[in-house]
Amino acid sequence: MRLGIDYGTSHTVAILAWPDGRRRPLHFGSSALLSSAVHAGAAGLRTGQDALRAGLGDPAGLEPNPKRRVDDGEVLLGETAHPVADLIAATLRTVWDEAVRVAGRPPAEVMLTHPADWGPLRQGLLADAARRAGIASPAYLPEPVAAATFFVTETDIDVPLGSHAVVYDLGAGTFDVSLVRRTGEGFEVLATGGLGDVGGLDLDGVVVERVGAALSQTEPAVWRRLNGPADAVELRARHALWSEARGAKETLSRQASAALFVPLLDRDSLVTREEFERDAMPILERTASTMTTIVERAGVEWSQVAAVFLVGGSSRVPLAATLVHRACGIAPTVVEQPELVVAEGAVLAPMPESAGEASSPPLSPALARVLDAAMETVGTVGGAELIERRMALLEFLAAADPVRALETADTLDVADNAVRRAIEDLDLGSPAAHLTFTASLPDGSPAKSSLLIQSAYAAAVGADPGLACRLLPDAARAAQSLPDGAGKVWVLFEVALHLLMAADPGLIERLKSVWNANPSDKDMAEVNALMDALRSHGGADRAEGMRLCGEAERIVRALPDDTAEETGYMFAGLLSLIDPARGANLAMDCANPPPALIASAMAMADVDPGLAKEILTEFEAMVSSLDDDSLWGPTRISVTPIWAAIEPPRAEAMLSSFPAGAEAEWLETLRDSLRVLARTDPAMAERLTFSVPDGERDAVLADLVTALAPRDPGHAERLIAAFTDGEHRARAVGELAKWLVATDLDRAERVAELVAPQDAASRVAIADAIADADPGRAEAVLCSIAADVQDGWHGAERVVEKIAAFDAQGAEAVVIRMPRAERAGPAVHVVAALARKDPEAAERLLRESMAAGDAELVTALAAVAHAFTAKGGGFMSPDRRRGLSLFEEAERAARDGGSAKAGMLAEVAVALAEFDGAHARHLLGEAEAACADLDDARARFTVDLVKAWTPLDIDRAEGLARSIPDTHRAERAEALLTIAQYLHPLGK
Repeated sequence: MRLGIDYGTSHTVAILAWPDGRRRPLHFGSSALLSSAVHAGAAGLRTGQDALRAGLGDPAGLEPNPKRRVDDGEVLLGETAHPVADLIAATLRTVWDEAVRVAGRPPAEVMLTHPADWGPLRQGLLADAARRAGIASPAYLPEPVAAATFFVTETDIDVPLGSHAVVYDLGAGTFDVSLVRRTGEGFEVLATGGLGDVGGLDLDGVVVERVGAALSQTEPAVWRRLNGPADAVELRARHALWSEARGAKETLSRQASAALFVPLLDRDSLVTREEFERDAMPILERTASTMTTIVERAGVEWSQVAAVFLVGGSSRVPLAATLVHRACGIAPTVVEQPELVVAEGAVLAPMPESAGEASSPPLSPALARVLDAAMETVGTVGGAELIERRMALLEFLAAADPVRALETADTLDVADNAVRRAIEDLDLGSPAAHLTFTASLPDGSPAKSSLLIQSAYAAAVGADPGLACRLLPDAARAAQSLPDGAGKVWVLFEVALHLLMAADPGLIERLKSVWNANPSDKDMAEVNALMDALRSHGGADRAEGMRLCGEAERIVRALPDDTAEETGYMFAGLLSLIDPARGANLAMDCANPPPALIASAMAMADVDPGLAKEILTEFEAMVSSLDDDSLWGPTRISVTPIWAAIEPPRAEAMLSSFPAGAEAEWLETLRDSLRVLARTDPAMAERLTFSVPDGERDAVLADLVTALAPRDPGHAERLIAAFTDGEHRARAVGELAKWLVATDLDRAERVAELVAPQDAASRVAIADAIADADPGRAEAVLCSIAADVQDGWHGAERVVEKIAAFDAQGAEAVVIRMPRAERAGPAVHVVAALARKDPEAAERLLRESMAAGDAELVTALAAVAHAFTAKGGGFMSPDRRRGLSLFEEAERAARDGGSAKAGMLAEVAVALAEFDGAHARHLLGEAEAACADLDDARARFTVDLVKAWTPLDIDRAEGLARSIPDTHRAERAEALLTIAQYLHPLGK
């Protein structure tokens, strides 16, 4: 028995298939469509209609579309953050429980579908959700492959081997389109794309807006209540209106008109198919245009396409089929229940040989060609820009083809640990995904050990402590298989450190102290989870950790002098944290003892201050015996901060012994020492700070406040009043707020009260510190700046951008308070955010905040033009006409852009492309001509043109990229990587 599950953005569908060929959809209540919504409340996580009903009374606890949050990690529902995997798992568990109930036993096979462009990251999260739901070892299938499998199996449509089909999937929340090719094993995806802002809900909205247009004239009070509900009764009425609109839309697929009941008014409203199609035309035209773009991007002629399959509940709207037929010349195929097609295909497709393993899509020939060109371009030599491009290319490969990334590291002359970090940063999402990937790494790869540790973290956080504990010995064995060298030293020590931290909880705090680190709550939660797993399952093995340290020390002592110096002194310092005597001995035996001794003493200051004092004394005697007065300056700079940790009066004495003329060295040493004294003797730290001459005091005071903030925020707060310089005060209060965010967000916000409302720079810094944690509070801080302040707004643009993503209207209020001269940059982010919901307000802000000469004007105009044009009803509707007029204004402004004309025209073309591809191409041709007249900036603007051409004509984009000369290889590499990211969305 097999279960096929199509987990969708708005609805989830499941089909159960028996061995005798019988198939039936699972029903949840009266419908085969289970809402994917999840509600978190006192009763736990609710799913489906239960979640939607609970959300009417508690909207803060409802997430209607968890699939859209797949990249967010966690979702805040009410007062609690929930992992996205838990939300998806809740829905999958509902499906699984119903399948077991209907079948009488757990299905032997499960096939889960996913979007075609989901790679290991997202597939790994889906696999993790399935595991949490109790579904063992499901197989995974791209949605368009499932859909095509259904059509060729259950209809009389013939798609010969080697020919192509298009899957047009118009669901409730999103539109996806894919080009697939028939192979001997089934279908493979060649190209995929879509529109995240277009779906059946938008078509429901067309019906609601049609009713609203009539009610706003005849019953404006009723419409205001339905359109902007103020209480639970009105919220339920609005929900009922949208349900009625969905039913009317479905009726219009079969009839010329439909009546829908209007809540609060208690009477019907009539909508005709002609009216509906006129208003829905721009929405559905975008889907047809996207479909043709995807096929053209793949380099496939329509004559090579055997069929177009319509999938998703909203694809039954007749106008969708009409526009698809008109766009490609092929009559599309649609079935009676298109919303079931993907799940049906999931039970018809052959099971893969290895179920449960998520695999990334194969690299297409076009992508492989572009990547080869990019690798040739970045080469192995060059300046900082080319090194940056090499790393960008490796990060892309780490996402798209991790094994090739590792193989490429040597070719590009980039350290393997850089590739390892890029791969680790992927956070593959589940223990299974980590282990599947790690197993694919070649033996002897330094990354293998580190990634096994990452898998251990994922297992510990994923509540599988036994697996987490078993992975550390595997990581140790992988480390010991490496050849001796500096790389092996650090891999061995990485494994040893985890074993030792589990055995000695204080080691974590010592590491944080030495590095002055403040790990995030999330990072510390992961560390603590792994440490708990190791302690509870016998993995807190100090003896094994020390044995690995001894192996690493043996290698360090045997390293040749040309590589031993840096590795030796760094390792001596870290070893001193764990075993001070051994660390000190290694430091003495290093090729260059002084820096090693300093590192050792610094590390052991808290562990064994007596031994640290002996080392410092010996070090000073060593320097003194050299009879070289020039060494005493660097010596004081190096050792004074360490004396500050173990014997503060000695540090103060050393500071007072600096000779005349060494003021710069004294100040450097003082600032380093204050960071330590803030912990060991805060009173001395404050006294020394106020001994600094006036011209330098505020900079030092800012250092002291920053150092005190994590340990004694009250002391740090009291010092804010002592600042005389606004720039340094802003840095200090920003750092203070940043440290407080993790422990007391209310107090972090109140830091703003320590500075005057006229001190914009300080309040902007505070808002910046808290914006990631709570954009609403950041907005309140910015709005507390006195209205007449003209200076100090530097940095506000970054904060406004974060607020706009959370609350566009709130960000608008901030921008309006800013001085006119400072508005343009922040306003462009708010305009883009507002345009999606309220283009009229976005245009109003644009007019109030930008002038003809502002560089951001074209960007803002293009965003508003796109929003109006996408919104607007029929071709001659007011909104559509307004959008096209704004596009014309944006063109004129771009042509006045001087040397930036090419980039501006390209920006307008990108926004216009989905509405008028021919004119967008014309604008890009004009931009190319403008770019040809440039000299030094030509390569830079050619990159912009490549980005603009890529979705319209990928061959032309590639030709432009390759035309960038060798004198600008960094720009050519950037342009080629842009194309690669388009061809493989996982690399974005």
